[in-house]
Amino acid sequence: MTGCRYCRVGREADWRPIAAEDGAQYDLHDEIDLSSLQPLIAKPSSPVDVVPVREVAGADIYQAYIGSSANPGFRDFAIAATIVRGHKVHDRVSFDINPSSRHILQTLADNGYLTALIAAGARTHQPGCNGCIGMGQAPAAGRISLRTVPRNFPGRSGTREDSVYLCSPETAAASALKGVITDPRDLGISCGRIKEPESLSTSIVMFVSPENTDEVRSTKLEKTASITSLPDLEPFRSDVDAAVLLQVKNGISTDDIIPAGARVLPYWSNIPKVSEFTFEEVDNKYVKRATESRDRKERHAIVAGTNYGQGSRAINWHKRQSSLMAAES
Repeated sequence: MTGCRYCRVGREADWRPIAAEDGAQYDLHDEIDLSSLQPLIAKPSSPVDVVPVREVAGADIYQAYIGSSANPGFRDFAIAATIVRGHKVHDRVSFDINPSSRHILQTLADNGYLTALIAAGARTHQPGCNGCIGMGQAPAAGRISLRTVPRNFPGRSGTREDSVYLCSPETAAASALKGVITDPRDLGISCGRIKEPESLSTSIVMFVSPENTDEVRSTKLEKTASITSLPDLEPFRSDVDAAVLLQVKNGISTDDIIPAGARVLPYWSNIPKVSEFTFEEVDNKYVKRATESRDRKERHAIVAGTNYGQGSRAINWHKRQSSLMAAES
């Protein structure tokens, strides 16, 4: 019901409950034994390679990164603040806090959690994606970085030879204090439960509302050379005659298609420029072949495998594949 309460805050007039009908049937059923749960961590360089934290505990870390635009809510930062309150992070560790939004940042400040994080040695960054996609906070090559983001595909952090582990904010905070991968249960600190605020602090100081619709339509967007309009695209035909220029394996990730990092993302609003990086880690000659095909006014196709374009749902897909293979055998 917490999610329902969250959806109602500040927009009660728009909220309506959605639930399954009585007697609904489900294709899949999961049973979770809460007494068997333990902190887990995904090893480099895939969100699929998950093991108990205690299995890799003791390895030196150099960064503990909490946040980004994906995943974290108020509790993730608040629980980390509770763990590090009154302590100092290890002098070898860069403890990076990346609030997911300005609302979260202001609410943390209003409730004293931001102060606790900064006092412990946290480095705060502006709200947004940032380190999750390699735009800042890139780790040193081959040095362990613990992150609470959804993905750790090779190079996504901005460092091609990275060593990124995915974990909970509790594990990240505990490890930041100790300087090594640490199961938070072994830290000896009781953090209790985090009480969610009744509402997130809201500020519209950064928003400028237009006077009317006509004003919006007459406003000319200012674009630098790195920003282009979407290309004109023809409707997709029901029959296409095209040469196959690339065949890829199963489980191709979004980072395989277009890499993250500071080399590419400055051009994110320029699709023709971004396309020059397409599949560079899969086949660095693909773009040349595709460009030549376009110049000859020929169409081409890419043949993809199962789970093409996988992102944060890689774990679920691999679990499903393992179940299917077990059933077949």
